[in-house]
Amino acid sequence: MKRIRTFFLCMAVVPCIVSCAEEYYYVKTDFTGNGKIGRTVYFTDSLQSVRFQEAGWDVDTAASLPGGEVDYKCVAMNSADGIGDLYPFFVHTGVEERMDKKFKWFVTEFRYSAVFPECDWLPVGMDGFMNEQERNIWLRGDGMEPVSGYELMYRLDDINDKFMNWYAYSFFEYDCNLFMEYMEKSQADSLVKYKEAVYSEIRDDFGSIMDELTPECFAGVADRYFGGNYYGCLYGANKAAMDERYESDVEKMNGYFKDYWYFTVDMPGRIVETDAKLHDSSSATWYIYPIRMLDAPLAIEAVSVKTNLWACIVTAIAIVGVGGLIALLCGVPARMSASQRAHVLR
Repeated sequence: MKRIRTFFLCMAVVPCIVSCAEEYYYVKTDFTGNGKIGRTVYFTDSLQSVRFQEAGWDVDTAASLPGGEVDYKCVAMNSADGIGDLYPFFVHTGVEERMDKKFKWFVTEFRYSAVFPECDWLPVGMDGFMNEQERNIWLRGDGMEPVSGYELMYRLDDINDKFMNWYAYSFFEYDCNLFMEYMEKSQADSLVKYKEAVYSEIRDDFGSIMDELTPECFAGVADRYFGGNYYGCLYGANKAAMDERYESDVEKMNGYFKDYWYFTVDMPGRIVETDAKLHDSSSATWYIYPIRMLDAPLAIEAVSVKTNLWACIVTAIAIVGVGGLIALLCGVPARMSASQRAHVLR
């Protein structure tokens, strides 16, 4: 039990390091330009500038966001006739954005919505390690009943242990799948049969790894468990391909822990409804931590209304015109009656 507890404490080091946001993005989207959409992205990772340039964005490596708390190193600007023309999205792919426009005579309603997809990297579902309430508490800060600070500490410590267990097992499962692509069927069947025992071996030895379970580490533990050097030789023969794929997927995964987005939209007219934590009469800002999307999509929305002045003027003219016509029609019989009375008096 003590060795398992040590494993969890050591595993906590990695997520605690990567969960501290390291890459900040400030995304500002302007929908007020008469059908033209403009998007500006301030970001701290200068390596991202290549991706923006390849996608046709204008990039300035010297600009920064005035008055911001974060020292942004680059800014990329783009404009388009529609949201779809702003793709590819600045960081994550598969983001679905919409701007729906509904004419209601006196006003026009604008409804902006975006859905950020659930993480598709995970080889192991989180629901086998944490229930829905625990996932909501840990990933989104929702569903926590009022408790004392002392109770909260133990509650979060318990959820943290479950999260770390999921995190470790995910990398273990990833390496199993990675190696099975290169293994003979008999060896792959053996790994599947004794997989949990191999994981126990890794868990007991994890205090010396202090990082995600790399293919090289996995090969060493698996050889020690089964005896021989089969996994080490397999890794050596396919090292370049395994490492390239592993590093690419780990970079994608780590983005969910270290990226942080300030996402702002400027809406036409006045905002009347939004789920943004911060907004004023015309703009809404969401603080988006991608870790929220590890087990579910993230949706945001803002609704604004813009007064149609021309419709108000047309309506006013119509009301005045109709009112005058009614008054005129009502006044004719009255005048005829007065004329008749005057004639009678003569």
